[in-house]
Amino acid sequence: YYQVLWLARPECCATWEPQRSLPKRLVEEFEDGMTVKSTAETEAVYGHVSSTVTVSKETSDIEHHETKRIRLDRPCCDDLEGSFRDAEGDKQDLTCRTEKDRTVRLNHRTAGILAGIWPCGIVTLISELFLAESKSQVYGHLHEFLQTNPEVVSNIKYICYDDGCHLKKYAGNKCRSDLTPTTAVLSKVHIVVDKMHMAGHVDSWCKKNCDPHLFADLKEVDTETCEQTFSWLSRYKRMTQKMNRHTFIFFILYLCELHNTRELNKLKRGEFLQ
Repeated sequence: YYQVLWLARPECCATWEPQRSLPKRLVEEFEDGMTVKSTAETEAVYGHVSSTVTVSKETSDIEHHETKRIRLDRPCCDDLEGSFRDAEGDKQDLTCRTEKDRTVRLNHRTAGILAGIWPCGIVTLISELFLAESKSQVYGHLHEFLQTNPEVVSNIKYICYDDGCHLKKYAGNKCRSDLTPTTAVLSKVHIVVDKMHMAGHVDSWCKKNCDPHLFADLKEVDTETCEQTFSWLSRYKRMTQKMNRHTFIFFILYLCELHNTRELNKLKRGEFLQ
């Protein structure tokens, strides 16, 4: 594991990340005992991009062990603006007003939860979101889920998300698309908008690349399964308002476990096959 110092956060907020989540070049240079500063290249961890990277090696005289630290100093401008450069080097932006990065909920400690749900209704991913449902957080949670569950990668051909166009461009950004095997998968998987929210997407690029109606495989697929599940989950909203963070997450996980048991019993009875 390596200790990562995050952008705009104090050193006390540094986290330990597994080697597989870090750019291979930085790890190799650190192990060679080098201190590296690079302004020509960009590096990323879970979608957090930096155009100036400092790798340092520190040794504690008290604990007599090596502390591995990777510092991300300055954000990539394309990353902040939610755009990327195509193969010709031209900057691409979307006119869809569906981006959630700046939608911060005031007087709230978190922005809620992110759920990944199979079309059959089984909840397979629950993660907490902070401040806003930013595409960097969504991308990071997807990256971690696929990386820790490699057996499901071959079964995922499409990812349906209400802001699929911005997420698709974020995943395809050359700053991060080839950093790890998982970022490569996310850059190639079909990320589309669900059928219900597609009407609010007006950009021509979005209509050409993220419209679920263009994919024959999705014709009979319930792309609104997340909305349906959250409609059920919202019944418990009042119960969670006074819960602390840990109780809230435990309660949500418990509800989802009960939900999955119910949906699995439906599948066993063949209710979705009729």
